[in-house]
Amino acid sequence: MEKVDTNAPLRADIRFLGQILGEVLQAQIGDPLFALEEEIRQLCKLARQGQSESLERVQQLISTQSNEDLFHLAKAFTLYFQLVNLAEQYHRIRRKRAYECAGDIIRYSLEDLTQHIAQAQLSPVQLQQLLAQIEITPVLTAHPTHIMRPTVIRKHRRLTNALSQRDTGLLTPREHRRLEQAVRSEISLLWQSDQTHARTISVQDEVQNLFNYLDESLFETLPTLHSDLNELLAPFLQGAPVPSLLRLGSWIGGDRDGHPFVTATTTRETLALQRD
Repeated sequence: MEKVDTNAPLRADIRFLGQILGEVLQAQIGDPLFALEEEIRQLCKLARQGQSESLERVQQLISTQSNEDLFHLAKAFTLYFQLVNLAEQYHRIRRKRAYECAGDIIRYSLEDLTQHIAQAQLSPVQLQQLLAQIEITPVLTAHPTHIMRPTVIRKHRRLTNALSQRDTGLLTPREHRRLEQAVRSEISLLWQSDQTHARTISVQDEVQNLFNYLDESLFETLPTLHSDLNELLAPFLQGAPVPSLLRLGSWIGGDRDGHPFVTATTTRETLALQRD
């Protein structure tokens, strides 16, 4: 049997996003600078393969550019790797779905856990007692340099949704053209958006960034996780519910590690916002 290349869809996504990025760069910075960016990109690939003269050529090209052109080159490569990261993150979702559809057990998954429970031959009472001892507390942290602008996060999310729609293989030619145009618009907006904040990040910004993760991810994911665990453990517990195993923690707005802007007032305001 011919071995399936499971990374082929990932490479296709990267080509798709890279091609549209190229079109955006041509429109935004012109053909000469786009050609320079492509030359440097190809030389870097050759240098990675061990061709030292290619690296020397890259250094020579960079040394002769103006500050403005260097800024655009750095921005172009930054955006390219953002898109590659999005494609890789979506590919992880794609592979997980493929494993589940094939009935394969992913190591450390909930299904893998149930296999270990079955092998241990625990009685319902023993399993309940063990579950009652478990408390998982993910502690959410923050650092100003890690906070991405919300507008950039929303653009990334829309691009990921576009990859998901494209992955169905059910788009009509007209729908595919519309999706391609939507991706082109998002990448154009990413190019035109500031990647960094225009002002110093405050503790309040860190708190708000926490709420973005709660609202857009955890509040949807955690109940689903608990429901899946209930479903998988139902045969072992004989109808008894799975206790709540997760408690979220956070030191954002309340850390006492010498942060000069975290005061008692700041912590009080943070707790009030969290309660709301």
